Amino acid sequence: MDQSSDGSQELGREHLAALDVLRITKNLFFWLAIVAIVAQVGSWYVVRHTDKLDNADRAITVGEASSPTQAEIDLSRRWARGTESAVSLAGFVGRVSVVMVGGLMVLALLVSLSARLGGAAGITRAVRWSLLALALLVPWDTLTPGAVSRIPAAFCSFDDLNDVRYRDISATAADNGDGAVTWSETARFSLYPLVLAVVLVASQLSFRGGYRKIVLSPVTRLPLHEV
Repeated sequence: MDQSSDGSQELGREHLAALDVLRITKNLFFWLAIVAIVAQVGSWYVVRHTDKLDNADRAITVGEASSPTQAEIDLSRRWARGTESAVSLAGFVGRVSVVMVGGLMVLALLVSLSARLGGAAGITRAVRWSLLALALLVPWDTLTPGAVSRIPAAFCSFDDLNDVRYRDISATAADNGDGAVTWSETARFSLYPLVLAVVLVASQLSFRGGYRKIVLSPVTRLPLHEV
């Protein structure tokens, strides 16, 4: 009987070790996704609320009378290349990280259920939030055009940011006042990514609740690891 109990405890510890591997990897991708979101929102701020990228275009759009110097044009082009690289990298890393978080959550749930470790309710809630995060990666406005589905993906491309910038420059050149920041732009480039961040945090907190229940159970009682 004691051998059976020891074997059960050892098996529980093995499953908990496997769950720890998934947890640590999930946390890594979670923070990568958060950094990617911050990078995108920061890029949006640089493009829309500063003139770091505008000088090269104003040299053509506004005319020779108010053209920037060559040094300003070169600096603007360097900012443009850096911002393009940041947005592209953030989009790739962010999408991959969110997908990995969702997949690792599902694997953690399977480990919990197969080993009967407990905490399945909390991990299931985490999986639900991670599925919502995956849905926020889908460009619904492109896949299903229509008034009801005008919801873009949480991550954008540099071309999307450039469209806003060119419109602002053209509006400034025409002096028609149409270059003001609109609610749709704010939602598209800052609100949606922040919603994704909130969903990912909710997933983390749900997982933490399930994991705490697992490590405090009699079968797998070990020193508590924070998520």
